[in-house]
Amino acid sequence: MTPQPASPLLERLRRAGLRPTAARLGILQVFAAAPQEALCAEEVFRRALRQGAPGSLGTVYRTVYQLEARGLLLGETAADGMARYRLTPEGPAACPPLRLRCPSSGRLLELADAPLKERLVAVARREGVDLRGMALVIAPVDEAPGLAR
Repeated sequence: MTPQPASPLLERLRRAGLRPTAARLGILQVFAAAPQEALCAEEVFRRALRQGAPGSLGTVYRTVYQLEARGLLLGETAADGMARYRLTPEGPAACPPLRLRCPSSGRLLELADAPLKERLVAVARREGVDLRGMALVIAPVDEAPGLAR
């Protein structure tokens, strides 16, 4: 396995309060090698195997859930209903995206509107919900399902 420079990944794990295990590092290396891709756990498992990382699909699922819970991965549900993940960006440009989910297809449309996202985060904060650093998905809901369109 040819690891990427491990120090930034090690540091991210430590800042998240996680011990840097082989599984966590291997999975983060898969995501770091494809920062713009949203990967399902099965694809992460295949790529980790190709890199020579030991482990099982169950280990990948557990580790991906841990990394998402600690904010190292962003999870999303694709139009096919499958959960996909991407590495949470870091640094000054690390504002996770604002997305609009199509109610009929489930397709996600990324909105490049930082002021809108800032306003949504501010409203949530006033209501006692801390959304800083989280990806936001707006899912329109038909409030009158009995009405014809």
